[in-house]
Amino acid sequence: MPQRALPEGLRVKEVTSQRGMVVTANAAASWAGVRMLESGGNAIDAAVAAAFALTAAEPGSSGIGGQTYLLVRFRDGRAIAIDGSARAPLSASAEELATLCERQHLTHPDTSFFGYKAVATPGTLAALGLALERYGTKSLAEVIEPAIEIAEFGSTWTPAHHAFMVYYNEKVRESPYLGRIFLKDGVETWDVSHVYCNPDLACFLRRLAAVGIDDFYHGDIAREIEEDMIAHGGWLRLADLGMMEAKEREPVRGRYRGLDVLSFPFPAGGATVVETLGILDRFPPQVLREDTADRLHLLLEACRLSYADGFPVRRPNRLPDALAADSLQLSRRAALIRFDRALHEGEVSSSPLSTLVVDGTSEVSIADAYGNVVALTQTVGATFGSGAATEHFGFVYNSLMNGFEFTDTRAWSYLAPLQPPKNSMAPTIVLKDGRPLLVLGTGGSARIGPIIVNTITAVVDRQLPLCEAVAAPRALWGGNRDRESYIEIVDPITEAQADALKARGFERQVRLTYPASAIDLTDFGGVNAIFIDPSDGTMVGVGDPRRQGVAAAPRDGPFPAEPAPTLPDCWQSLYATGRSSEPTSRITPARAP
Repeated sequence: MPQRALPEGLRVKEVTSQRGMVVTANAAASWAGVRMLESGGNAIDAAVAAAFALTAAEPGSSGIGGQTYLLVRFRDGRAIAIDGSARAPLSASAEELATLCERQHLTHPDTSFFGYKAVATPGTLAALGLALERYGTKSLAEVIEPAIEIAEFGSTWTPAHHAFMVYYNEKVRESPYLGRIFLKDGVETWDVSHVYCNPDLACFLRRLAAVGIDDFYHGDIAREIEEDMIAHGGWLRLADLGMMEAKEREPVRGRYRGLDVLSFPFPAGGATVVETLGILDRFPPQVLREDTADRLHLLLEACRLSYADGFPVRRPNRLPDALAADSLQLSRRAALIRFDRALHEGEVSSSPLSTLVVDGTSEVSIADAYGNVVALTQTVGATFGSGAATEHFGFVYNSLMNGFEFTDTRAWSYLAPLQPPKNSMAPTIVLKDGRPLLVLGTGGSARIGPIIVNTITAVVDRQLPLCEAVAAPRALWGGNRDRESYIEIVDPITEAQADALKARGFERQVRLTYPASAIDLTDFGGVNAIFIDPSDGTMVGVGDPRRQGVAAAPRDGPFPAEPAPTLPDCWQSLYATGRSSEPTSRITPARAP
């Protein structure tokens, strides 16, 4: 299929390599992962290093104050899901949460609910520590070092992340401490070329490297977190941190066009990806190849049906993971779809559906030269999380308490101690003949599943190269919060097709035309993906242009024993002007054990 001319905002750059691939939402974070691969590390080392780096380079969408999921497929064929879900603190109260929301005129603790009460027990460090200890080859100090350098010497945020900063300026200003870190004079948003340095975070990461992740959950760091939470009315306590434990889980599995699909299990949203693909597999590939309204109709309806099965308000008899693997269930759901009209809500589900508010999310996709691949997705909840941060730590705490229900005691997500919030994150790996073919994931709140499905079908059914599949315009079901379809009006999707969908009953539509603003582009996700050519193992990496993702690969030649210094462009001026690298944080780094 000939490559179409793409508008600004969808122009994509691909990177090819046979030596490994790292794709993240920021160039500095991709560089951090590549540095691990170049020094002989594996995909797990690279993923953990990139995840730490994003705390410094993309603090509004991910970081060590949130939750992280790693889906790992090893060269020997094993696959595991490392679950770093945040959890509700023991003292969290549904009654108090209801009162707080009532004061703010909220019917649900959505993204407008932030502050210390919105903080759930962070699981990111538990997940990264477990992955590194069991499956990595590097020390904690080695994988943290790039993040320290990024925080200390600075990084330039992408236009997408800058747009988030503009949009959430008021939330950040609520915290004088975060304002000092991220805003000009604590008030104004810096321009898009600003180099963000965070010496407090650099010093905190040095401390973490010295004392270990265990200190965050059981030691002095944990006690400092508790003191801050008590001082500001948060629920999080030392006991909650002490009980945090990442777990290894079995991926949710499915089949699509003869390929194996692995995604992240409950409480994540991987089942919706697997079920949607299972529904689509009941239709001829030709429907998804042709540039028609029927193709968009099918994508929207399949996503609506899987969303209903994955996110009901009331706890179902069977978990979404089991439904996604049930061939009979998939056939029944596929049989409901008709192309003359959209399904009525009662046909999609006979019970109420949940709303999802996980907005601040980022994807890391990794492949190494040894045959291991990792899809890692992490979040701080709403963008810039709770807007709460402990002085001198340099990172924001999550807002994942807004994922719980507080009125219906029979609700699946009714607030209970130690419960993880349901969410739509879905790091995914597709296999062909037992070997990795695609590694991908995305941000995008309730649209995460539809975004991933759009990309997979573009590769598998439309046979587009990865760069075109990631850039291709998307038709997305927006979930139960807004009950809208999100449609990019770019060839081959036309206004006429969107009008046809509206006539069939998809009346509520968000249509994006180009040129588009950076903030509007983010509604359609941020897929960071790797395609591995089955014929020769060549890896193709593509970062989503909507959020300016960046693919990077190890340099040619033998891997050096130690990584050579390779600094992002924005650092060169810092060295040239002789800027001191001495941390200015008032944290006193803890002594090494």
